[in-house]
Amino acid sequence: MQKGKLRVLNLEDSPNDSELIEAEFAAAFEDVEFFRVQTRAAFTEALEVFKPDVILCDYKLPDFDGLTALKIVRQTHPELPVIMVTGAMSDIHAVELIDAGAKDYVLKDRLARLVPSVLRVLSEEEGIRARKASQKALQESETKYRAIFESVRDIIYVLDQEGRFVSINPVFQTVTGFAPDEWIGRSFHHLIHPDDLSRAMESFRNTIAKEGSDFSELRILQKSGNYLDAELSSVSTKLGDSLHLLGVARDISERKNAEKELHRFNRALRTISSCNEVLIHANDEHQLLNDMCQVVVKQAGYVHTWVGFVEHNEQKTVRHIAHAGFEDGELEQFMLTWAETANGFGPAGTAIRTQKPALVKDTLNDPTYLPWRQHGIRLGYLSVIALPLVASGNVLGVLAIYSPDIDGFSAEEIKLLDELSDDLAFGIESVRIRHLQVLTAQRLMRSMEGSIAAMATTVEMRDPYTAGHQHRVAELSKAIAHELGLPEEEAHGIYLAAEIHDLGKVQVPAEILSNPGKLGPIQRQMVQAHAQAGFDILKDIDFPWPIAQMVYQHHECLDGSGYPNGLKDGEILFGAKIIAVADVVEAMSSHRPYRPGLGIEAALEEVSRMRGVRYDATVVDACITLFRERGYSLPAAWAAPPIAMRSVAT
Repeated sequence: MQKGKLRVLNLEDSPNDSELIEAEFAAAFEDVEFFRVQTRAAFTEALEVFKPDVILCDYKLPDFDGLTALKIVRQTHPELPVIMVTGAMSDIHAVELIDAGAKDYVLKDRLARLVPSVLRVLSEEEGIRARKASQKALQESETKYRAIFESVRDIIYVLDQEGRFVSINPVFQTVTGFAPDEWIGRSFHHLIHPDDLSRAMESFRNTIAKEGSDFSELRILQKSGNYLDAELSSVSTKLGDSLHLLGVARDISERKNAEKELHRFNRALRTISSCNEVLIHANDEHQLLNDMCQVVVKQAGYVHTWVGFVEHNEQKTVRHIAHAGFEDGELEQFMLTWAETANGFGPAGTAIRTQKPALVKDTLNDPTYLPWRQHGIRLGYLSVIALPLVASGNVLGVLAIYSPDIDGFSAEEIKLLDELSDDLAFGIESVRIRHLQVLTAQRLMRSMEGSIAAMATTVEMRDPYTAGHQHRVAELSKAIAHELGLPEEEAHGIYLAAEIHDLGKVQVPAEILSNPGKLGPIQRQMVQAHAQAGFDILKDIDFPWPIAQMVYQHHECLDGSGYPNGLKDGEILFGAKIIAVADVVEAMSSHRPYRPGLGIEAALEEVSRMRGVRYDATVVDACITLFRERGYSLPAAWAAPPIAMRSVAT
């Protein structure tokens, strides 16, 4: 039974015949709507307004006929099926109607055939419409996918089971330079870079065999002979009766180049960062250059580097100072110069002459690199940059860096490496300046210490009975300072102050200094004035330490009982406290014109008794430890007091 309402347009001039026809349909269809017309105008209007599913046409009407109606339907609504229903018809007319487009014809005296005919025609029309819809959808799909196939920016290709190209879209020519037709029927493996071929073949076999998919990055050939980086996505699919591989290849050269640029930029940043760390801690020029070369190769990843200095000789040679990545002796074969000769037009010589970076992008083909081309082949580098080392307007030398890649240095990388060469030149100049400053400071220190030694000798020569006293006090003061863990710099200052702590005695009459008897009040005051006198002599000399103050305070005591100012604990320099203890220990243990030496134990007992009262407790403890636990003993009797020439800290 027909599902849904069936709309039937009946071109019939006989109401009785129409009723018979409707009766046939009523028995066969649950829901049917008839609309009878008998004129041309009504018929054409009903086609548009009534919108029938099927048309029944009488062959001959008073003012119209079935053949004309059939022609109208074929012109305006060719999708509508038309069945001729007539009283009588010759075979010739029947063939004529069928040829004109009628689906069938039924005689009115055989109306039992009408419904089956309608059902058959409707079924056929439904099948035809379905096929047309399917064909239309297929055509639209093919058109859509053909448009995609031909317009996408990626290469789309199909391979058969043998790896031969079956289809390639036009983008293939845009990307590779090859026309698609050149490769149809050829194996894809001819397009793959030799180093990537085994991986590509394995991927193809696995994808076809497992009917799966794969994603990989390969280098594919261009017509120019170069290779480009491509990202390939492929899937196994059945086309017809056999498996094929459908693939999409995308040119990722720009992305790969960007990644290389980023890698090079980061490499240069790492180089600068690590080299700046080396520069911060550099004290020795040769060590600085060696460390910089090691950083460039081992941390930054360049294959070779060297630093050379400009020689202002007749040959204008470049003297190699440090390197990394080269075997010892290899650089001597380069025979470099900055003169305007064949060997001077390489990157190093050019950088020195122009004071600008000199780049060789391709050592195999750059004519200026011809003298060293074989070195590059043997050592495995393909590009090199030379950077001048310029400080204060003068070219000190050159830094050369080598890459294993053609055009191995990007523009941003070159800028950073140029900064690196400036930093290195500054570092070299700074180390040289610091070295000069150290030498100057050492000379000044030797001069100052010589002056102090001369002062000490002058004092000792005026008082032969206490000869060597200042030097022994200085040695003991230095030992106490070391025992207390004071910095060497501070200990040396205390030592120098102790060497001349009695300098003021040059103003005390010699007969008082050598008086074997007890001194009177006036004589004692004259002797005690030596602390002030020593300060007055030294106060205007610019020592690195408070030597004048330590000389001034070396007779002050913690309880304020000392002289010349009666200072107390918090007012006395620590160095003066050390000299005070050392002075007492040496004086008591040694012979004097007015008494024999009391010995070291008596001296230690005295400072121990006054520990924390007159003398600093930590200083006394350190002094006692030296003698009783460390085995310290005072130096022998006086010879010319040698000033310890310390090296200036670098």
